[in-house]
Amino acid sequence: RGNHTVVNNVISQNSCGEHGGGGIACYGGDLSLSDNTIISNTAQLRGGGIYIIINTNVVNCIIRGNSSGDEYHQICTGDWADPSFTYCDIEGGWEGEGNIDCDPQFCGPENDDFYLHTSSCCIGEGEGGTDIGALGVGCDYYCGEYIVGDFNGSGEFNVADIIESYSKLATGSPAAGLVCECPPGSGNEWAVAMDVNNSCAFNVADICIAYQRLALGQPELEPCEHCPPAGR
Repeated sequence: RGNHTVVNNVISQNSCGEHGGGGIACYGGDLSLSDNTIISNTAQLRGGGIYIIINTNVVNCIIRGNSSGDEYHQICTGDWADPSFTYCDIEGGWEGEGNIDCDPQFCGPENDDFYLHTSSCCIGEGEGGTDIGALGVGCDYYCGEYIVGDFNGSGEFNVADIIESYSKLATGSPAAGLVCECPPGSGNEWAVAMDVNNSCAFNVADICIAYQRLALGQPELEPCEHCPPAGR
């Protein structure tokens, strides 16, 4: 209750009972929310993310991944409330200027890392061209570290990889651990460890080059830490 302003907070992993508002609940006064990330909160009823029964101004907030025992997983408002949501990324959508509904592409949500990938739909889409959410850009097109030519995912490049490469080429299915999405959120798969010639594809040319390097006694290839640049 009372007048409150909540700015630049990550509100996550909270829960409440049937009173509502797993992340935020406000029953009186004035409430202003800006540049917050409200995610992975739960409520038994009425708004896993937000429950408000007063007039509220919400801008530049990410409200996603919350859950409730009823249909109001992200937001629940009282019948007499007239809230304003603008320039927010809200799961399921919400009426208001500049609002969007898309995966914000957090850098590592499984580790509570809610910074944004450089390809996030929330970048520059906030009011005045700012970013939506509590945190800005925190990572690039990072895929992890791989040894290029490590076809079997053993962590090194040797003759076993050459044997494995023929099997992968025949089935057209590289191991899931050797595939990354580039750029994140695009749906495009890149077999990073198997792309020996850096063509952004895996084919017989990669096997030939890998075999040549092995024959020449050059089995140690550079780790590949990033996806190719967007648009490559």
